Amino acid sequence: MTKLVSQKIKFLYIFCMMLLVVIHGYNLNNRVLSPNQLQLNDPTFTNFVEFFIANAVLRFRIPLLMTISGFLLAQSSITSYVDMIVKKMQTLILPFLLIAATSLLLCFAIEQFFYASSEFGVWGKKIADYSLNDFVYRLFVSPLPFQLWYLKSVFTLTLLFPLIKIILNRFPYLFLGALFILWAVADNDGGLRMIRFSFYFVLGVYIVQEKINIDKAPKWFSRTKFMYLFFGSALLKTIVAFKGNVIFGESAVFFVRFLYDVTAVFGVILVWYGIDSLVQYCSNKKWYIFFAPKFFFIYAFHAPLITFLIDPYLNLFKFIPLSHLFSFFTLPVVVIAFCVGLDVIVSEFLPSFYSLFTGGRGSAKKGVGKNMQPTISNHYQKVNDVLARRYALFAK
Repeated sequence: MTKLVSQKIKFLYIFCMMLLVVIHGYNLNNRVLSPNQLQLNDPTFTNFVEFFIANAVLRFRIPLLMTISGFLLAQSSITSYVDMIVKKMQTLILPFLLIAATSLLLCFAIEQFFYASSEFGVWGKKIADYSLNDFVYRLFVSPLPFQLWYLKSVFTLTLLFPLIKIILNRFPYLFLGALFILWAVADNDGGLRMIRFSFYFVLGVYIVQEKINIDKAPKWFSRTKFMYLFFGSALLKTIVAFKGNVIFGESAVFFVRFLYDVTAVFGVILVWYGIDSLVQYCSNKKWYIFFAPKFFFIYAFHAPLITFLIDPYLNLFKFIPLSHLFSFFTLPVVVIAFCVGLDVIVSEFLPSFYSLFTGGRGSAKKGVGKNMQPTISNHYQKVNDVLARRYALFAK
């Protein structure tokens, strides 16, 4: 991996986390966005701008991050399957559980202050009324921070990594083609979400396997051309979402979905090859060096916090013209600032917990991460050594 690629990946993690907060700050009537969604509301300026940004322009993030995840896994120097899984349990599963549990505590505290006289809580049922099954469901299956599906998906794909490599070696184009079709037609709910984005994860593995040069932009790439393609398809997708029923009738859903996917592809290419100068400019800036390691706390704590704050924030600034649009652009800034501040406090005063919570990521004090690695790796060491010698699944 070249220095530029490494810098770009670090930049894109923090960049995509910030954009994620913006998307989850979408505050119109139907706040659950989907790829084939049509808009039944009038195309007012606020409705159009929010939908254009949240459900068109910013939808390149997950495909891009999934590609990076597959790329990094394939680049890993770990030579044993068991060692790789143990590592991913430390960096994905442990943070998954800690974030889910912390969010339950946070929502419980919120309900004690703001929902004391109500029968319902933040998510319809108060945490205090949860049964054992409810707690198990919210800890392991569907946590309150709904963004955690990404960690679970990457871990599942890591478990399947040996199989992915075998199929890629034997039937690369057939495999990628089948996954591409699944991405284009599968729904975006539940477990299907992981199936959809597995195409990009496998694509990242394929890039490493075939030693494809992603450091320099190919000759066919033009930043200007792809900006027109990207924003043009996003604009057309938004117009069809509002007016598609009138123009295409029932077929509008298929047009919206097609344009959604096309916009995401253009966005991935444009962002990856078009931001080199921005990455190089930011990489040595003091504010960026301070801010960049804090992307994981933004990911972990922005939701369900921003979901809870949307309505009170709108009510607070309802006197401002275009209050929904004002909230859409400013509330994410408030939430990001809170998450960064929380990162600073926890990393300073609870460095051991911080290291476990982030899976060794972030800005904890030096040396803490190494000392606080979960002891699970010691229990597997002997088994790991035997498997590494006998099978060498990832030997070059």
